[in-house]
Amino acid sequence: MPSNQIQALLDLDHDTFRKVVEAEVKGEVPASISVALRTSEMVDRWNAVLGAMIMDVDTQLSSRKSSIDAFQSECYESKDSNAWFTAKREYDLWRSGAIRFKGHVSMRKKEVKLLQRNLSGNWQMHCRKMLDAIAKHKQTAEAEGLEPEPHDQELWHLLDTYVGFMQQVVAAHPSDSFLL
Repeated sequence: MPSNQIQALLDLDHDTFRKVVEAEVKGEVPASISVALRTSEMVDRWNAVLGAMIMDVDTQLSSRKSSIDAFQSECYESKDSNAWFTAKREYDLWRSGAIRFKGHVSMRKKEVKLLQRNLSGNWQMHCRKMLDAIAKHKQTAEAEGLEPEPHDQELWHLLDTYVGFMQQVVAAHPSDSFLL
């Protein structure tokens, strides 16, 4: 990873850096940015922004829930069920998106915690066993001609994504012992 790219991220003001992190969570940044966020220079700042994002989503969920509850009471009193059903449908769509986004942020937060622990050898061994088990599961299913279920496809996609990501990380940081 070129140090100038890491420095460029370090030089960003808080709001701009947060936008980069939000875009990374949504998968809207180049792989080089994802790799840069996972470097030792960036991981603490990344962690802080992810934590703030989780708190913001929680605040929005609470605020919108209060608003929709109040609107439900208004609609009940005015006997305007159409307005209530429309608002409730919009709220439910927004809420499911917010919860999904929070889940993605939470997954990144867990990844940060692992990175901050400096990836001990014991963790690496368990991670390798898990990746090997997923790969074996995929190979067995393919060899037996089984049609993968959505959860299989998601698991295999995560495996492919992780393997590709780690290839980039190793290429960018060949001397980092935590990757060996």
